[in-house]
Amino acid sequence: MVFANSRRASNSIRWQNFFMQKTLQLNKSLGEIETESGVFELLATAEATHDKQTGTIVVMLNSFLRRQKAKCPGARLFADSIVGRRTVTEEAAEEKYAEAVGSIFANWVHCLERARA
Repeated sequence: MVFANSRRASNSIRWQNFFMQKTLQLNKSLGEIETESGVFELLATAEATHDKQTGTIVVMLNSFLRRQKAKCPGARLFADSIVGRRTVTEEAAEEKYAEAVGSIFANWVHCLERARA
């Protein structure tokens, strides 16, 4: 019986934490890149969560290449070679959450555009 109650309590804490977080996803196409393997589209992405309890936002930034026209079948190219991935953690009030994420994402896009040039 003790184990069953402990398990239920643990599950309810997880659900409470899940509902106390807000998720936001952003993405943007940054144009095409031509390589010897083919033509790829560069995309920037951000997935952010806001923890209402702590007032903390965590933004996971990524970039990847989507194949448009391949010169070699099965060719792959990863955007990690351009910039890599980043995770940004900041404190922000709930009403400023979307604005803060938008600003972080804009900086990420700018960084990718600079690295691409």
